[in-house]
Amino acid sequence: MRERAALYQGNLTAGPNAQGGWTVRAPLPTRPANPPEKNPA
Repeated sequence: MRERAALYQGNLTAGPNAQGGWTVRAPLPTRPANPPEKNPA
């Protein structure tokens, strides 16, 4: 999962939480890092 998040310029953390379960966080950017170039029509 970390590798997949990194493909989209994000990161991933996972681990146990205080309630006895697990927390997974994967913040990803809301805009592409390199927007595709527009082709003139």
